[in-house]
Amino acid sequence: MRAYTLTFDGRQYDESAIAREMASHAGAIYQPIAMKQADLATNFRAAVIQSEIPFINGHTVAKYMLSRAVRESGYKVVLTGEGSDEILAGYPHFRRDMLLHHTAGQDPEETARLLQQIVETNQVSRGLLLPEGDADIGALCATLLGFVPSWLEAMSGTATRMHGLMRDDFMEPHRGTDVIGTLLSSLEVLAENDLNAIQVMDIELPNPVRPIRGLGRRIERLTQITRAHAACMNVVTSDATVSATFQPPTCRSL
Repeated sequence: MRAYTLTFDGRQYDESAIAREMASHAGAIYQPIAMKQADLATNFRAAVIQSEIPFINGHTVAKYMLSRAVRESGYKVVLTGEGSDEILAGYPHFRRDMLLHHTAGQDPEETARLLQQIVETNQVSRGLLLPEGDADIGALCATLLGFVPSWLEAMSGTATRMHGLMRDDFMEPHRGTDVIGTLLSSLEVLAENDLNAIQVMDIELPNPVRPIRGLGRRIERLTQITRAHAACMNVVTSDATVSATFQPPTCRSL
């Protein structure tokens, strides 16, 4: 079994030591794929073409390069680790929400210290996964959910910063609209279930509703059996029969 992972020249992004340790623990062959900062620019156009959708950061480019390297090794289908962040609260905004909204038995001073620690140790997530700056959440979100999830607060902050890039004639008809509240009101899962803060931390919206992907999910779903559901499978294979059934047309050049 081979374990593929990207390595980065920026220390704050590189997790090769952790990936190597995990590969050794699983008895897998560690396959690092070196990626430099300039590679993001060089492969940006190709990643946009393959994902067929706009994106706001370099995650999709990185996952395009990962998928291409795996394909060049002779594999068309892989099993990924996606889903572990959701199950084990790996994302910093998950831990932030647990500290903020599950306060029973918590020491306030310790909670404040841990919240500050999350910010200090996750600098690359500020403004992307962790809230940063002003955000226009709207009143309905807290009414519907009982709290404001950190990921929604972060996404709203990103949207607020992007307003300066948009024309006034585009923005004017939407001023004063509670976009997040309107969207949440339309989700049947919220209407039918009494969800707590942990269960609603990572609602995955469909492509027509969420046109901009931040973490390269589109690339993943073109090339991988992904997410925690894959843990139910007992076979990881590059078998030609299985591979032949999983060849989306947009992946031909990967």
